[in-house]
Amino acid sequence: MRSLLRIGLVACVLVSSAFAGEKGESNQRYIVLATGRTKTIKQELADAATKGYHIVAGDAANNILLLEKGPDSTRGDYVYLDNLFRGMKEAAAQGYRVLPKTLGTSEYSIGAVMEKVAGNEACEYKILDTVRTSSFQKDLSQASSEGWKLVGLQAEDRYFGVMERPAAGAPASSLRAERYLLLATKRPSTMQKELDDAAGKGYRVTAATAAEEMIIVLEKLGDSPAETAVQHEYQVLSVARSGTLEKEINDAAARGFHVLPNTMSLFKKKSPFSFPSSNELAVIVEKDAGDDKRYEYKLLGTRKVATSEKEMQEDVQQGFTVEGMLLSYQEQLVLLVRPALKP
Repeated sequence: MRSLLRIGLVACVLVSSAFAGEKGESNQRYIVLATGRTKTIKQELADAATKGYHIVAGDAANNILLLEKGPDSTRGDYVYLDNLFRGMKEAAAQGYRVLPKTLGTSEYSIGAVMEKVAGNEACEYKILDTVRTSSFQKDLSQASSEGWKLVGLQAEDRYFGVMERPAAGAPASSLRAERYLLLATKRPSTMQKELDDAAGKGYRVTAATAAEEMIIVLEKLGDSPAETAVQHEYQVLSVARSGTLEKEINDAAARGFHVLPNTMSLFKKKSPFSFPSSNELAVIVEKDAGDDKRYEYKLLGTRKVATSEKEMQEDVQQGFTVEGMLLSYQEQLVLLVRPALKP
């Protein structure tokens, strides 16, 4: 059902998305590609890449991408996979690497775009796939002991983890079964307590996602002075409305927190007092001790590509850049950020 609702939103929102024609000649900084057909978006991505656009966010499983015009004419080299179980290993063997910012889930599968960049280290991949968080923690620990690193996390009807390691072999220092800690709960308040406890023990958030549970994976920091000297503080934000989330993000940002873009997710919150289940937008913000940088955020929520692109261009003129994207049931959400203006 969740996938069908997302597909319905893509069909509704993205009727106006066609890279061919006038958009093909556009000089605007950001463009959105979205369609109900995988074949079409592959062609649109190839056309955009020839014009100097590069991917900055997206959801490959649901055929929506956000691209930015690069400062030079460098052409992106991409492989679009709406299902990583088909084609990922072959693409990796040719030197392509998964772009975590394009991960998405649909119909019991996980999709992403892979990119080849000259000089990048060749990597191999595996996908953790389970229906239980307890099994996921076990599989994650086993993979970590074999040198695999978590680069992406997604959840819908199943839990997916995209693991990566150098094709030439992982360094001995990365072979640690206790490297990762998984937190999973249905209550944001409980998650906050568990997250505070984990951070106090030297763990740092790697990725987060949500379905009927909020799920966060943390990585144990090393013992070097540089790693142990930095203390991290977290806050879990989970609200029903995008306008409220923007306010809470900026309230946290004023206190020194910054958004972790790979933690934006849709939390299907069940309650005995509401039917059907309510949905909340969730994100993790992080604060590093001693970091005095301050940021300002804007969250755009639209149902039309043309509106989203128009608003992004206006925000770019004010110094904002795209930080992330989330496809909810109701709208396409784009998170933008800029350094906070001095009073």
